[in-house]
Amino acid sequence: MTNIKPLDLRGVWVPIITPFDASGAVDGATLARLGDRLLTDGATGLVALGTTGEPATLSPEERRHVVEVCSATSRAADRPLIVGAGTNSTQGTIDEITMLSTTTDIDAALVVVPYYTRPSERAIVEHFGLIADASPIPIILYNVPYRTGRDLSAAAIIELAAHDNI
Repeated sequence: MTNIKPLDLRGVWVPIITPFDASGAVDGATLARLGDRLLTDGATGLVALGTTGEPATLSPEERRHVVEVCSATSRAADRPLIVGAGTNSTQGTIDEITMLSTTTDIDAALVVVPYYTRPSERAIVEHFGLIADASPIPIILYNVPYRTGRDLSAAAIIELAAHDNI
């Protein structure tokens, strides 16, 4: 993709938790207050639905609600928002990024190394390349070998860094 605005990643980006109310529903009001406090206290931006936000345990509706609340909070503070949108499926990740970027205001997608299926490093590089080609927003590589069972080497990261949308 071209004409995608690069994101300045300098500063402190806070991975925000997903709070729940007594009934077990996502507590949007508490999430908004937490995001506002983090940004007021000097965070550069928020990271929603990273592993700290437990996106794998949330329904699609709950994930969307989290993104809507964090987007509104970030925009009110004129700060950027990164959202975890990666899955172990290349097409599933592209679909999630497309949906989120066309229905909410996010600045970049955090995309995890595919988990569970444990693809080869070449396949991981192809996975990220296809997602970056299709994504209307920048993607950020999320390498968490402890969680995915795969590690992305420095050589693969350097290769991927040559892509304009990574």
